[in-house]
Amino acid sequence: MLENFQLATIVKQGTQMRLLRIPLHQDLQHTLAESWGVQLDAFVGNMQEIDFSAGYQPEEHERFALEDHALPDWLAQDTSQTVPNLDAISNNEALVDSIRGLAAFARDSDGNELILFQNFSRSHVIRPGQFLFLQNNTYETTERPGLTLDGKLSAVYMSADSKLLFHNFRTVNTFLPLADFY
Repeated sequence: MLENFQLATIVKQGTQMRLLRIPLHQDLQHTLAESWGVQLDAFVGNMQEIDFSAGYQPEEHERFALEDHALPDWLAQDTSQTVPNLDAISNNEALVDSIRGLAAFARDSDGNELILFQNFSRSHVIRPGQFLFLQNNTYETTERPGLTLDGKLSAVYMSADSKLLFHNFRTVNTFLPLADFY
């Protein structure tokens, strides 16, 4: 189980990237920690780490591994302890269309810091008036934008080893700069 689970958005403003916290109710935070833990197990369990090769498409059981990977400055200083201090995306709704990815900060059962990444696109935004939710036998719409989470991880960063694991270069490059490795 993941401990101290904190969720953030990766937002691109012009050429700059930054993190914004996603405020969560405690019950939802616990539920997401469990589901992202299951995604983590599926992402790293029974897989083979391979060196990154730009022309190679890894098989389902393979993950590219970048050893001694230095995270970009806008991401490197944050942990599951510091994410609660970030500005909230709920206070910056105009930036919802600038979200490039989701990052979950947590600790594994050994206390090691992890960052779990999911891809995010504009199609993951729930817009008022365009989605209907069933409430008390009547369909309603949301009054503010919402976010849809994916069901699988795109990448995992293991802080203790400074190791980045990922399956698809193009997907991860949309929210983490990997062009230097191409």
